[in-house]
Amino acid sequence: MIRQILKQMWNNRRSNAWIVAELILVTYFMWGVIDPVYTLLSNRAIPQGYSLHNVFSVSTRGFWFYTERDRAEREMQALEQALLLIRDYPGVEAASIGNMYPLSNVHFSKNLGNQDSTNMTNTRNYMFSQGGDFFKIFRINDIYTGELLPSTIYPEDGIYLSEDAAHRIFPHETSYVGRRVYENDTTSYTVAGIFPPLKQENMSGQPTPVFITVAASKLGDSFFSNSIVFRIRDDLSPTVFAAQF
Repeated sequence: MIRQILKQMWNNRRSNAWIVAELILVTYFMWGVIDPVYTLLSNRAIPQGYSLHNVFSVSTRGFWFYTERDRAEREMQALEQALLLIRDYPGVEAASIGNMYPLSNVHFSKNLGNQDSTNMTNTRNYMFSQGGDFFKIFRINDIYTGELLPSTIYPEDGIYLSEDAAHRIFPHETSYVGRRVYENDTTSYTVAGIFPPLKQENMSGQPTPVFITVAASKLGDSFFSNSIVFRIRDDLSPTVFAAQF
């Protein structure tokens, strides 16, 4: 029986070769075209977790790393004055200093885990200046209340966690606020709030586990960027505003 099957296959080798070629072409088309398109559409369907509508970023010089303390202080004073001018500009709803998520790649990756360190996950750490309007600018809300997260984190060692990061660290829990998160044997934080998963525009289309901390106790102090990010009112045209601004 086997010999007859093999003989039949050999006799029909030309038609079989076409079938194999067709299968290879179909496989390549599915893998090279359909799968990327499906992945792209699926990723786009995932909520961003923030809003960039009517958000502007103004940078005068990019990054600075000064050795002259007085010069850095003068630069920061000028930047804070510029921030006040922008906040008072007609139509501006919120403004803050710093390279802000998700408009920048400036971040620090850290492994965070629970107390027994059985669930460690790599997270991106983004910082904002305390007293700024970070969450109002990007409309990042608390997942429990639906309201904007406060721009001042309490307690002093508090952090905000994205929901996907919290779930990885505490896979068997449903409530995260008040729990302790550990970076290593010497550093730990108190979860002060949970926000929706965030997607980074210039990274992959999937959300990235994120935790957010305060950069310093004073607006602009010790910050490493001279960018100002701000949001204008929803009823304004960003094109018209940009031309007038």
